[in-house]
Amino acid sequence: IIGGDSQDILYSSDGGASWQISQSGFFGGGFPGAQMISSTVGFVAGQNSIFGPLFGASTDGGVSWDFHAFFFDQSEGTCTDVFFFNQNTGVVSGAVFDGTGAIARTTDSGMNWSTLIFDQAIQGISFPQPTSGFAAGVGGRISHSTDAGISWTDQSSGTTMRSRRYRFSDSRAQRLRTLTASHDDENPPWLAALRCASANPPRLIAIFGTTWPQNDMVQRT
Repeated sequence: IIGGDSQDILYSSDGGASWQISQSGFFGGGFPGAQMISSTVGFVAGQNSIFGPLFGASTDGGVSWDFHAFFFDQSEGTCTDVFFFNQNTGVVSGAVFDGTGAIARTTDSGMNWSTLIFDQAIQGISFPQPTSGFAAGVGGRISHSTDAGISWTDQSSGTTMRSRRYRFSDSRAQRLRTLTASHDDENPPWLAALRCASANPPRLIAIFGTTWPQNDMVQRT
């Protein structure tokens, strides 16, 4: 699946060789977070047209979606990333409109959320395994969770740059791979995140970004 600006969602049923439009053309909002946990179950997270966090779930490979708007502890904002452990339990990272950050967690497929507030925006979240997860954000923040996102402990990153996304390339070795990072928002990279399923050859299951290349092509590897 692909999540983009204007709440656009694309899906592929042939490993990324071709793409179909699930929805597009909404006013405002968008989905910087996208994840598939199986060939049929997927999630998107971002912002709706009235500047509130928005979460969507699909059970048919991204063809149709069930959306739920919510708040970060009664505050508006935008989801920046999403990670689900199974169809019911997952977390989203976010930026709150007052400049703080958030990590929200659900155990009922996004119907209800519990939120932790941070002093700065959280830009990305990933769990190589349920007992070891990481969140990255503004000011070089890296936070670690050992209980599937219920609680978080800050770690030293050695930098103050804005971390946007990262993924673990090997869950056993837990090797941290930084995909994009920036000191400011003036020249954002077009590619915000890339996830590949554990297949040989790898299957591209999510790409999302701030702008697209001029040829409007999605490359598959």
